[in-house]
Amino acid sequence: MPNQKIALTLFLTLSSIYLQAAEPKAAKSQQQPAHAPGQAAKLSFIAEFDQNGDNQVSRAEFTQSRSQRFASMQQYGAGNVDVQAYQAEYTERLDRQLAQDRAGQLKQTVVRFAALDKNQDKRISRAEYDASGERGFAFLDTNQDGLLNQADPNPKPRASAPTRTAAEPVRPATNLMLQMPTSHDLSGMLAIYDQNNDGAVSQAEYRAQRAQSFANTDTDQNGHLSPQEYRNEFMDRLDRQVATVRSARLKQAAVRLQALDSNQDQQLSAGEYQQAGQATFARWDSDQDAVVTLQEPLPSVEQTATTLSGAEMRQATSAADKSAIMK
Repeated sequence: MPNQKIALTLFLTLSSIYLQAAEPKAAKSQQQPAHAPGQAAKLSFIAEFDQNGDNQVSRAEFTQSRSQRFASMQQYGAGNVDVQAYQAEYTERLDRQLAQDRAGQLKQTVVRFAALDKNQDKRISRAEYDASGERGFAFLDTNQDGLLNQADPNPKPRASAPTRTAAEPVRPATNLMLQMPTSHDLSGMLAIYDQNNDGAVSQAEYRAQRAQSFANTDTDQNGHLSPQEYRNEFMDRLDRQVATVRSARLKQAAVRLQALDSNQDQQLSAGEYQQAGQATFARWDSDQDAVVTLQEPLPSVEQTATTLSGAEMRQATSAADKSAIMK
C-alpha cells in the first residue's frame, strides 16, 4: 500500500509549488461560524460511501467502508494507527481525489473556450472576450447600478438553463472537493474580482481586471487567446486552488485524529474509529431507518450537537473542522 504513493509524486510536487501561497486562504477558511451540515456535505457523504451506486448509503455499506479504511491505515503503521499512519492513508485518498477533480476541471476548459469563441475560428478575440464579460456583469447586476454586491437581487435563471422536474432524482456529486469560483454567480464573481475585499465589484474595476487578465493570458501578445493560452491560465489558477484545498484538508486531518482518539493515547483503535463513524452515520440518518438517502431531512444544529462526542466538540471549533470530522 505505501508503494502506491510513488505514483502520486509528480502531482504532489506540482501541488507543493503553490503551498506557501495557499496558507493564508486555508487559515481563513477555518474562521467561519459553526452551522448545521448542508446539502453539499450530504451529497459528498453519499458519493463517498455508496458502494453499489443506488444513491443511498446503508449502515452495512458504511461500516464495511470504514473497516476497509482502518485496515489500510494499519498497513501504514505496522498494525498500529498513530498520527503518521492516519495522515498517510488520508493523504493517499486526498491526492487521488484532487488529481481526479483537477483532470475533470481541465476538461471543462474545452467547453468554456468553445462558448467564448462565437465565430468558431479556434481563437478568442478581445471583442469576444469583452462581450462575454459584459454579459456576465449585466446578468448579475440585477439592480442595474453598475455595482455587484449583496444588494443585487438574485437573477432569474438563464433561458438556456435546464430545469429539473420533481420526478428527477438528484445525483450525488462526486467532484465536491475541488471547486473553482465561477463568474456565473455573485459569490464567485466577488471571489475573483473583489480585489480590495470591500464586498463589491464596480463595473470600472471589473473591466480593468478583465483587460489585465486578457493581456496576461495572451502570452504571445497577438491580440487573441489560443486554446493552449486559455488552458494554461486556468491551469495556473486551478493548481493554486489544489494547493489551498490540500493544505486545509491536511491540517484538518491532524485535528480530526485528536477528536477520534477518545482516550488520548496517541493511537487510534478500531473501536474508536467505528464509534465515531457510527455517530457520523446517525447524524445523516435523520429518520433513523439505517439508510442515508437524498430525500430525508438534513440534520439540524441540535442533532449535530447531540451526536458529536465531547472530544469532537472540543476539537471542532469551526465549520471547516466539523465538516472534516464527518469524513
